[in-house]
Amino acid sequence: MRKIKFRAWDGEKYNYDGFVIYPNGEIEYPEGGWDLTGHYDKHLIEQYTGLHDKNGKEIYDGDILEYIGASGFEDGTARVVWCDSGPWYIENDATNVYDFLDDVAYACRVIGNIHENPELLI
Repeated sequence: MRKIKFRAWDGEKYNYDGFVIYPNGEIEYPEGGWDLTGHYDKHLIEQYTGLHDKNGKEIYDGDILEYIGASGFEDGTARVVWCDSGPWYIENDATNVYDFLDDVAYACRVIGNIHENPELLI
C-alpha cells in the first residue's frame, strides 16, 4: 500500500519526522516521531508529491524549483502547488509559467520553499 508522506511547517521550521497517511486513513507516526493530533490549526501540512528533482531530492507542496530547459520555458523558478482539477503543477505568476510537475521534474532542482525562501520565486 502506498504511503502518503507529509511535512509540517510551524511558522519557523519544518518537521520531517512526521507521519504518513495510508489510503485507508490509517496514520503512522514513526518511533520518536511527532504526533500531529490537535496541531492542524497550528501547523501548515504539506504533502510529498511522490516525485524527485533531478538530484533525487523529494519534492513537496510549497517547494520552489529552479528549472533549466523544461518544457520550452525560459529558465527560471516556480513553486509547487496542487491543482484541484488534476495533478501537481508548477507556477510563477510573475513569469507566466504554469506546467504539470510530472512533465518537468526531470529538469528541476529544489532550491528552497515558499516559507523560508520566498525571494527565490522571481
